[in-house]
Amino acid sequence: MRHQVLVSRQTWDGALLEGLRRLHGRVQFAVVGNAWPHMRSGMANAGLLKMVDVVVLSCEIGFAKPDPRIYAAARDPARRQPPV
Repeated sequence: MRHQVLVSRQTWDGALLEGLRRLHGRVQFAVVGNAWPHMRSGMANAGLLKMVDVVVLSCEIGFAKPDPRIYAAARDPARRQPPV
């Protein structure tokens, strides 16, 4: 229950999103995070998935930061899920 309350309060920094919009297509971005299963849908709702090239979430890949495998997954297309 507490998790659902936190997810419902999720917000994204407007300046961050604007910066990503301006740089999209000129710079490659990866999001690597320790996250709950509903994080990807929150990112989609904010439009963030359209602005990044790679998303690797600990809840989807099975290991978390600072484990080096999560960073390796961000570099290896075969080990990650597409952002959309």
